[in-house]
Amino acid sequence: VFLNLQTREAIVTESTYRPNSAWACRQTKAFVEETRNREKRQAILIHDRDTKYTKKFRETVEAGGMKTNPLPKASPNLNGRYERFVETIKLECLNKFIVFDKKHLDYL
Repeated sequence: VFLNLQTREAIVTESTYRPNSAWACRQTKAFVEETRNREKRQAILIHDRDTKYTKKFRETVEAGGMKTNPLPKASPNLNGRYERFVETIKLECLNKFIVFDKKHLDYL
């Protein structure tokens, strides 16, 4: 999920059972493609310090015309809007549906 902090627009990309660096790069490319023709594009991508955000990931972000801004370690409060968005999706959507498979989750 990519969340625009100014507009609160969420751009949801494909899910996976096992996220890794290659998956993160593919999702970033999909996000860049989705937002390419917008008048006002995102300039900074804020992310935590998960191991899937490798040098290749940073290169993918920079190729899309953005800068990366990794958060300090163990600081979920600095990413509060995103954390709240994920909690809302869990409470308002996923707790009310029985998800059968990945395709069904991506549909929801």
